[in-house]
Amino acid sequence: MHSTFKTAALIAAIATLTGAVQAISKVTRSGRYLYNEDGSRFYIKGIAYQEQGIVVQSDDNNFGEPSSFIDPLALPDACARDLPFLQELGVNAIRVYSVNSSLNHDACMTAFSNAGIYTIIDLALPLNGSIDRLVPSWTTSLLDQYLTTIDVFSKYDNVLAFNIGNEVVVNNGTAVAPYVKSAARDVKAYLKSKSSSVLVGYAAINGPSTFRDPLANYLSCDLAGANSDATAIDLFGLND
Repeated sequence: MHSTFKTAALIAAIATLTGAVQAISKVTRSGRYLYNEDGSRFYIKGIAYQEQGIVVQSDDNNFGEPSSFIDPLALPDACARDLPFLQELGVNAIRVYSVNSSLNHDACMTAFSNAGIYTIIDLALPLNGSIDRLVPSWTTSLLDQYLTTIDVFSKYDNVLAFNIGNEVVVNNGTAVAPYVKSAARDVKAYLKSKSSSVLVGYAAINGPSTFRDPLANYLSCDLAGANSDATAIDLFGLND
């Protein structure tokens, strides 16, 4: 579910919070847990941060996918407006469903970093910019789209994770899961080539444990049995 914030603009917050502050801690995964640089456990307390795009209802849009989106990280006034409320809630991470890699995100990303707020960035885009649930494929053009977004956001220190998919696998459509696994493999390889420790995640639709648990296990396992994380996601989220 997308979240919309409707509060008065507080543009001064950006100027205040982009001053010199302590760098945000790098978060890493070891086993099943996340850790700060000092070795303490890191727990995500997050919120979905994106205004709902336009949804055109049709017979081939059963999931209510938007046909457009608004990139919230390219709106400095809105970020400044919302930041005090996120801090009041104690939020330490926001998830953004779609971003426009051609826009400038410096003001918002810097303000959130200075406030100790991480971002989870989805790499997929509405319509043709994601793995199709019904006719799945993992193409070089889709990979290039993902990598372009990674390149744009790699300069920011508060990217916690890149999500490779959102509710791609559904209860009666598990044949698409290997394509998600392929996306995880290629994105992780690219991040490794850039010496990046950013995590790789997947957001799943909720369902019975007979569906949910095997999917989580499959996406986080090493199919070769070599105990490697080269094809494994780091974060498994549930949309509920």
